[in-house]
Amino acid sequence: MLLYLLPLFTEQFGNLNWEIWIPAIIIFGLVVATGYSYHFNPLFGLMGWHFYKVGTGEGVYYVLVTKKQLRNATEKLEVGQLTEYIVIDLKGK
Repeated sequence: MLLYLLPLFTEQFGNLNWEIWIPAIIIFGLVVATGYSYHFNPLFGLMGWHFYKVGTGEGVYYVLVTKKQLRNATEKLEVGQLTEYIVIDLKGK
C-alpha cells in the first residue's frame, strides 16, 4: 500500500494536491488499522526474539512473540495479549 502512496511525497509540501492526498492517507490508515496484518522489525531477531504461530484447543491461532526457542509443541506458556492476534511470553527465558 505504501508504494502506491509514494508518488504523493515527491512534490514540495506546498504543491501537494490535498484533494487526493487526504483521502489516500485515510484509506491507507483504515487498511492498516483493520487489516489484522503484522510486521516485526528485523532488529527483534537480532535481539533474540522469535515468532511462532500457535493455536489453542478451540482452534484460534495467534502469533507468539518469545525469547525462547520452542522445541516442545505441548509446552505450557504464560502469555499476555498484545493485540487481537499477537501474544507475548511473559516468562521470557
